[in-house]
Amino acid sequence: GAGSVVTSAMFIKDNDDGLDGLVSWEREDGGGGWNHVCVMFSSMEQDSPSKVSASVLMNGVSVVPNALLSVDPFGATSEDVHQDDIDDALEKSILIFGIGPSVGFRLTDVRVWACQRSEDDVQMMMYEYLKDAEMKRKFKVNIRKSSAGMLAPPARLAQPERKKFALSPPKASQSNRTPPRSTPNDDGFGSDEVNFEPTFAAFNEIEPVQNKPSELSSDEVVKHEEAKVFEVPKDYTAHESEIDSPFEVVISDLLSTKVKSSAAAAIIRGPPAARHFGGNRGGLASVHTNFGLKPDGVGPIAISGPDKSLVFFSDRDPPGRTYPIGASGAVLSDIMDEKYSEYMCCFLAREKRMIIFELTRKTVVVELQMKTKLNFWRYLPPEAHGGELAFVLITPIGGFHWKPLENPPRPRQVWKRSAELESKKVITYEEGGSNGQSGADARSTVALLLVSSPVSSDANVEAYCISVDGESSRLLLSDDIQGAALCRPPTLDAQPAYFLPFVVTVQSNYETSQLVLTVEDLAQDNPHGKSLARGVTLASAILDLTDVSTGSFEPPPMSMGLSPEVLLCCNQGFVVAVIRSRGLIFAYDLTTNFDESGEQSMRSGNLSLVGKHQLGRYVVDAAIRPDGDNKVELVALLRESNDSKDGRIATIIVTREDNTC
Repeated sequence: GAGSVVTSAMFIKDNDDGLDGLVSWEREDGGGGWNHVCVMFSSMEQDSPSKVSASVLMNGVSVVPNALLSVDPFGATSEDVHQDDIDDALEKSILIFGIGPSVGFRLTDVRVWACQRSEDDVQMMMYEYLKDAEMKRKFKVNIRKSSAGMLAPPARLAQPERKKFALSPPKASQSNRTPPRSTPNDDGFGSDEVNFEPTFAAFNEIEPVQNKPSELSSDEVVKHEEAKVFEVPKDYTAHESEIDSPFEVVISDLLSTKVKSSAAAAIIRGPPAARHFGGNRGGLASVHTNFGLKPDGVGPIAISGPDKSLVFFSDRDPPGRTYPIGASGAVLSDIMDEKYSEYMCCFLAREKRMIIFELTRKTVVVELQMKTKLNFWRYLPPEAHGGELAFVLITPIGGFHWKPLENPPRPRQVWKRSAELESKKVITYEEGGSNGQSGADARSTVALLLVSSPVSSDANVEAYCISVDGESSRLLLSDDIQGAALCRPPTLDAQPAYFLPFVVTVQSNYETSQLVLTVEDLAQDNPHGKSLARGVTLASAILDLTDVSTGSFEPPPMSMGLSPEVLLCCNQGFVVAVIRSRGLIFAYDLTTNFDESGEQSMRSGNLSLVGKHQLGRYVVDAAIRPDGDNKVELVALLRESNDSKDGRIATIIVTREDNTC
């Protein structure tokens, strides 16, 4: 039929460097020149069946927003066109691409959607399926009949049922992606078998909360209500020590008042193969740069399902954001730069791959194919490896640092598994120390692992220190430990220098039935510095439980299990011990002695009790971050005493009264 023509108001301009604009042009070497063009037509909300709203997006950016066009069938005018005429004309219509193309013009991928898409949808799906198109050359996907792996039509359109969204290629193409078998020297990153901890199969129950638009939004949560001061559950007997707390304690409203109840339950259960808040990071060098509103140290909790991923922030309002990214699990980075770049590392168990998304720009950064089991993973602060974005991936082979922004972005092994660790389940992981270098050469020196038997839920927890210098020197700290963490030695000099972190442990004295907190240093037992050895005990303290309630709180179901019983969080000379089942926290100020010349003596130290506090609930996880020179903020996720699928966020401010550290 006769219709209208629309052109973009945005154009390519010349500058001193050549062409500049949205279009990617072919380079002199023949590479480049690929562009994503999206044209959308919608006749909704138009007063005539021959009128249509048209939008054009170039490489995910709108260049023609909602232009009004008129398309009349041959032999008809707008005044006498009826819907039946349009339907008859569409039955005989075809789409033609690339009429009169220039030399070298090619179409790699053509997709036809049955409904209008948002700009966010287009940006998120621009590069999906391209690898499959390159390998299979031609395949067809019907989103109306596929029940997995496809982006569903927007909820605002009437559909028979809501389909699932997951960033995964069609099943028909999977045989073409099978990698070669692994070799004896293979590091496990290529693509074969992947096994992951249980995911949340019922997470597709997460829907927009009441009184919110039905389409996917970035704030699919109830607005955060005002936090209130500590309130004791009805089924708990209060102690004077709880009320007269030495800390500033604020406990939030229930998670279920901020997100749907199914999401609250998933947050309490936690992510697979990772800690809720990421884990302790107090043993690393003090060269961290913060770009967020609050200092880093408490990671967001990412809960993933087949349709979407919910990210829960303990310090934002609203506290949750929902992303249309289906995955088996996810961990997030800090805010990495002035542009507020934030990266989410997603694991897709069915596709046997990892994908890094940059959430601010809503782009896919890189993919990693795996052919080994993933036992544990977490985000590593930049000071652990070169001051850049890094994740640690623990496999049956060992520990790998993965820097996804590197070229090529291939994980590098930093320690190997020994026979003692081969069949153990990793419970917590952190790194500490410094090799004394700065910039891209900066590295951590020691990894701390807590492991246990994967079979028995009440098995002893073992603690190991492993050097991350490639030698994989291994040191067994204890085969029966309640908790452990790394701590940066208090020092007068903040300049980069080589150091090994202190090791903080909590162990049971079975003769006295007491919990003993100990700080000791690490040493290297030969002149070449290749083997780790225990140093001396610098300070110790007994966690005094005589004046607190003897009862314990019931734990909720958690992906990572109940171990360790004691969480240790270290920052700026503070050591905080959290007895999870008792809902009890102890805060200590760690100091070390200096000789007359000002040199730090590693032979002695002191643990001064700042205070203790009963939270009145089971502590699911806890993390710490600085809040000034002599103040830290402990953030704890609590299980609600009368509901194992709900909880609260506790914020505890611990202050040092003097400047002794």
